[in-house]
Amino acid sequence: MPITVDYQIWVIVQECFAIQFIEIAFNFNKLLNFTTVAVAPRNLHITPNEAVYQVGDRIQCSAEGNPAPFYQWIDLVSGDVIQGAVLVISEDMMNRSYSFQCTATNNYSSISFNFSFSVEGMPISENKCKKTVVYLQLITAK
Repeated sequence: MPITVDYQIWVIVQECFAIQFIEIAFNFNKLLNFTTVAVAPRNLHITPNEAVYQVGDRIQCSAEGNPAPFYQWIDLVSGDVIQGAVLVISEDMMNRSYSFQCTATNNYSSISFNFSFSVEGMPISENKCKKTVVYLQLITAK
């Protein structure tokens, strides 16, 4: 004789309650895996969130949402727009301060975060170590 469980899951009564419980849990998990819940972007994070960056640093914007959000960075001074979740600190950004906004957007909404930072350091081309070739001669005694 079948019994009705929440979400209209039908389970045949087993001789052992433990077997019945496992079957109910399994069917409930299967139902949850096929259920899609729409969620507007939320919990936006900037990683790493620093006051000072160096050339070559990568700043990641991330948020939760379903469907997964897409991202864009906006330079709040120049208005330049960069598509994608990662902002790469380039040499032309050196020795200046910036205010950026990261926006995460999906079909349901968007969320933004504004932050300011500065870029310090030497260009990557000047930051490389000089290569020196050293010849060693091994002399052995007989």
